[in-house]
Amino acid sequence: MIDEIDYTKGYTRVPHKIIRRVLMHVNFGAHESRIFWTIYLWSSFQEEFSWNSTYRILSKKAGLDYRNAFLSVKMLIDKNIVSASKSKTELRKTNFSINMIVKSWKVEFHEKKIQKQIKANLYNNTTDDIKYYTGYCRIPNTMMNGLISINFSARESRVFWTIISRTWSWRKPAYYISYREIANECAMDLHDTHTSIQHLIDKNIIISEPSKRKTNFAINQHADSWQNEVNRLKIGQKFRH
Repeated sequence: MIDEIDYTKGYTRVPHKIIRRVLMHVNFGAHESRIFWTIYLWSSFQEEFSWNSTYRILSKKAGLDYRNAFLSVKMLIDKNIVSASKSKTELRKTNFSINMIVKSWKVEFHEKKIQKQIKANLYNNTTDDIKYYTGYCRIPNTMMNGLISINFSARESRVFWTIISRTWSWRKPAYYISYREIANECAMDLHDTHTSIQHLIDKNIIISEPSKRKTNFAINQHADSWQNEVNRLKIGQKFRH
């Protein structure tokens, strides 16, 4: 049974540009992804899109040990995706922020056949920054708990966001699409796409209802029922809006 999208506990806005031009095509590490979404979530409450905190608090909210959290932040800094500087207002705290200019992100598109096309769309667009007026997807806050707690593989993450782009980006709970169409959209091999989808189904992250030619895919909104192969912390206890 596929439920309607539940926004009763609020939602976090994610610009379409991030989803369609980065998340669907870039291989992020599992820990990098969790740190990114933790910073994104907590900084989204501020007008300047920044968050004063400590590495210790950051690691706790992302469910990672201190060392992995620190290394993941460093990797994201090296890719120019996030920045971390000493807080000007609070001693012993760090100001974490998301770099809102996507074209300055140092990301790699691993499939050679899409490198030129995606980079052209990403870097030569007249609107460089990822402000919300370019359009955004509503991600329920209950779902954000899952994003900061689950260990996606790089390919699983790309498939996940491809399904998001066809469903929640259009405020639809589900969408009929073939495996080949998903593979084409996230520029992955069909076999790898099929494997990644099966892993997401096994983890109870996505729901599928097969038909003759296409499958009705939906995101499982109950993030507390997601199965994490590596980290089985109780998803849903980290974020209180």
